[in-house]
Amino acid sequence: MDETRQPGEPTLQRDNPEVSHASNSIASTHLERFAPGLIIAGRYRIVSPLGRGGMGEVYRADDLRLSTSVALKFLPVSRSLDPVWRDRLLREVKVARQVTHPNVCRVFDLADHDGQFFVSMEYIDGEDLSSLLRRIGRFPEDKALEIAQQICLGLAAAHEEGVLHRDLKPANVMLDGRGRIKIADFGLAALTDRVVGAEVRSGTIAYMAPEQNEGREVTRKSDIYSLGLVLHEVFTGKVYDSAASSLAAGSKGVTAAHASHGSHTASSVYVPDPAISRVLARCLKLNPDDRPSSAFVVAAALPGGDPLRAALAAGETPSPEMVAEAQANATFSKPLLNAALVLFLIGTFASCWLWDRYGIARVGNLTKSPEALTELSRQAIRELGYSTDAVDSAGWLKSLRGLPREYREGPDPEEFRRRMRAEHPATWQFSYRQSGKPLAPTIDDFTTFDDDVPAASEGDVLVKLSGAGKLTSFRVKTGAWSQGTTRPTTRLAVPPIDTAMLSRLTGLPLTEMLVAPAIFASGERVDERLAWLGKYPLPNDLPVRVEAGRRDGKVVYLGVFAPWELPGDEQKRIGYQPPKPPAGPGTGFLGGLFRAVAASGSALYMALILTSAYLAIRHFRLGIADLRGGFRLAVFVFAIAGGCWLLWTHFPPELTASFAHVLSGLGSPAVQALVTFAIYIALEPFVRSHWPEKLIAWSRALDARHRDRLVAGEILIGLAAGSIARLAQTALYTPGTNPVLYTGESSYESFAHAVARFAWQGLNGVLLSFLIIFTVALARKWVGRPWPSFLLAFPIVFVLMNFGYGATSGALGFAAFVAPVLIVMATLARCGLLALVVCCCASNAMSKIPMSLSTDAYWWTWTAALVGGIVMVAVFAYRRATLSSPDRYLAAAPEGRVVPTAA
Repeated sequence: MDETRQPGEPTLQRDNPEVSHASNSIASTHLERFAPGLIIAGRYRIVSPLGRGGMGEVYRADDLRLSTSVALKFLPVSRSLDPVWRDRLLREVKVARQVTHPNVCRVFDLADHDGQFFVSMEYIDGEDLSSLLRRIGRFPEDKALEIAQQICLGLAAAHEEGVLHRDLKPANVMLDGRGRIKIADFGLAALTDRVVGAEVRSGTIAYMAPEQNEGREVTRKSDIYSLGLVLHEVFTGKVYDSAASSLAAGSKGVTAAHASHGSHTASSVYVPDPAISRVLARCLKLNPDDRPSSAFVVAAALPGGDPLRAALAAGETPSPEMVAEAQANATFSKPLLNAALVLFLIGTFASCWLWDRYGIARVGNLTKSPEALTELSRQAIRELGYSTDAVDSAGWLKSLRGLPREYREGPDPEEFRRRMRAEHPATWQFSYRQSGKPLAPTIDDFTTFDDDVPAASEGDVLVKLSGAGKLTSFRVKTGAWSQGTTRPTTRLAVPPIDTAMLSRLTGLPLTEMLVAPAIFASGERVDERLAWLGKYPLPNDLPVRVEAGRRDGKVVYLGVFAPWELPGDEQKRIGYQPPKPPAGPGTGFLGGLFRAVAASGSALYMALILTSAYLAIRHFRLGIADLRGGFRLAVFVFAIAGGCWLLWTHFPPELTASFAHVLSGLGSPAVQALVTFAIYIALEPFVRSHWPEKLIAWSRALDARHRDRLVAGEILIGLAAGSIARLAQTALYTPGTNPVLYTGESSYESFAHAVARFAWQGLNGVLLSFLIIFTVALARKWVGRPWPSFLLAFPIVFVLMNFGYGATSGALGFAAFVAPVLIVMATLARCGLLALVVCCCASNAMSKIPMSLSTDAYWWTWTAALVGGIVMVAVFAYRRATLSSPDRYLAAAPEGRVVPTAA
């Protein structure tokens, strides 16, 4: 007997179990409240009664408007006029309509007939499990597993919408004529946060969880307990006996209700599969905290359980929660994780060695720290007769590529490095600006200053030094702040009064150089223009021009010009031959390929943006967009991008100006977050609909489950792949003639700037990863087979990853662009989106931060901190991924299992 308890009423004893509204199995004569053929509400024609229960009477009817069969559920006659029961029926409709899933009976509408309210719902031509089990005893195990999976998916769909069934039992589970399960009768269903007071104890006592029967609480875990009871009957054909069943081993104490529940259980010689027994035992734990966290976990833990494949086979898009719970105990094999950790360490430290040998910071003449260069700039201002008192000041670094181009294919590598390390000409430039008003970047794209320097005011001073601290430019605002155009002059310059001072500041022997006509217009008001011609000191025996202007006996501007900075006619006059462009593939296959990449890159990105906009709207309307995950990701992106901006930007000294600067500057991170959100809800549901196994670790990471073994494993493998991809690219590039590796210039200004550059470049890999997995998933949908889909997607991924790069020379140079693409695609094939994101982020970040193993570099401590932080993350991920403890709710996976595999 079922005992159904409603709030505020005594326990009801019924001779017949409740027959679900969708069943045509049993009908009694007293059910004929509405005769067959009667038209209800001008639309429904009664066909036959289906059943009767404590919550109402159910009839089969024909919907004359839509020409289909439906089930109509009426309140009992005794309760049809009771407003409390009418409200209960209305609540059932409101709650049940929130759940749309193939394994849940659909509820259509609420209407009335002569003041009697009824619900129209899906008609199911089948039988409820209660009557079916009484007839056949039990299901074969393969059929029982199929039924169990569908029940779990239907219940999980309700829980995802925040709906508790509260009356899950075999009588409320239908099996239709096509073998599909339908969970029905949401008469006691309620939203998760609205079950309080007497409502907690509503339900069928025999299928209540202990905490619900005692009136303490009702949660998803309560439905999981009821699910365990239903599944026990499905697998054994017998009602669960909490006192005698072997499944209850380890449980302490049994409530009276549950003892009576099993009082009429016959002894059975059937013992379920041990894996099934473990799952059911966990569902039936008396302590809710010991039960599985969701119905997805139960489905995944059953033998052969794959809720993702089941959902896709049913034509449904798995929810993010379902994806996160799939393959709950999956991990990577220990040898694979060991190899990943070793490869990560090799890639990281080998990259440091390569940057030490070929990076512009070590090859070039950046020998002084920004703090030292700032002080040298102020000292130069004072020596030239100006005050260093200012309202605001700022300094920033920039690498210059003139000298590396000059010697790209000239001397041997050792001679090349010797010339690059010389004090002259500059390979690094430090700019220092002091002003009588607050300074703030005019184009705030996460830079301090570069080409977006605000307009100068009267008295502003701009000083430029080489990385070795030698003066290369000096300007004081007296007129228009612009370099102007070149113009020849026949007037010979008059040497400055203190030529020795200028020689000391510039590091050039002006007294030994030829006085020459000035050819550059300063744009400042001057009394006297000065110019010298000569050569840089050895080893760089190259022409150099120095120009200056004085006003009232003080230097107003000074410039040191390398030969490649001179106008073409002046280069011819002094006999300078500019270096030829590198012997890149301007023609032939490689040249055509890179031209195609450059031409197609913009069009491809535009196509992806338009496609994303369409998909975002479509997925939002279909209700499959992961809005919660997208919001969390957008918040993360805004936090990282905003933090980068705060570390990177220059704040004016005045509080009001700083506040206004923050308001305007954080607009860029906000836009970045919105774009990320839009692209995520556009692309992620598509991947989830066609390749959900690649999102398992990603979904768990969005849920902040960073200690999960699969999450930790993908993070470690992603770090290893990113470091090896960066190493492969630099190692294949460096065999070229005198190569120079360029990195983020602002990373060398301060540790805060290095952290900001690292995080920002890493963040750029997130959107790239979305585009890559979407491209492969789209190809996979078209092709249907794993490896052909990767081959089809390769050209597009190549364009996405190399758009904006120039042509390269030789086969090795071309391989430097191909190798990272191959590594990225192999990472996606072997792992999933999380590993792909970490791979792209790590590869990007490691290309833009100071990398050095030399302790004599002033930025070595920054390198140690950043690289040390990455290594700590990798070690932590390795330790978490190699833990042998099983999931809290599931049996341990077979040793050595590796999930996920290639597509």
